[in-house]
Amino acid sequence: MSLTLTMPDYAYMSGALFWLAVWALLFAILKKQRTTMVVVGALLSVAGPVSEYWSLRDYWHPGYLCPFIVGGIHFGGLEDLILTFALAGGCAGVFEAVATRLGWEPLPPLHWRTVVRVWLLGLCGIAGFFLLTAVTTWNSIHVLLATVTVVAVVMQTVQPSCARLTLALSLAAGVAYQLFYVLIFVPLYPGVFEAWWNLSATWPIRWAGVPLEETAWAAVTMAFAGPLLRVCSRNRSSE
Repeated sequence: MSLTLTMPDYAYMSGALFWLAVWALLFAILKKQRTTMVVVGALLSVAGPVSEYWSLRDYWHPGYLCPFIVGGIHFGGLEDLILTFALAGGCAGVFEAVATRLGWEPLPPLHWRTVVRVWLLGLCGIAGFFLLTAVTTWNSIHVLLATVTVVAVVMQTVQPSCARLTLALSLAAGVAYQLFYVLIFVPLYPGVFEAWWNLSATWPIRWAGVPLEETAWAAVTMAFAGPLLRVCSRNRSSE
């Protein structure tokens, strides 16, 4: 007889709020990067709920306290919006803090053209996602990881001086997200991966039971969101 594991509906919200608390701590510490954290987080936050349209079909099915359902279509929930805002904004803030610490020029004042370039990169990512979805049978999370990775690599060709820092911080972000699961989330909610994730569709490589896709997602979030404003800025000088 199989055992069906259940998780409390507030579990996902608690995880999202944890990362929002991390964002708030960074916001308090990184005073010069506050605008970057807010702008990048706000611009990318909507990607969280939208991407769940596909992820909820074949990757995972978490519980939501505040689901977004439009015309009978489930687009994730407030939890996805909070988590994406916190992670994207936090990654951007950390990236810029380290970059300026290394002696790179600070970002120029935000310009509307910078925002347009950010949205154009986002549209390229969406186009790539639909293309890979049409020509492959990959799981949605694997399509997402491949698409964001390609866009991030293209960004490094625009701003090659960012490449080494982007790689280092992406690895660090992946490790940090992994430790969150191992040290905090799984101890609070044992069996969460069996309850929420479609493990048969994930890669067989897991560290402490955490699907590799989760670590990779955090890493590619840093690779894209971290240098995003610097790449899209009018003054792209980094050194």
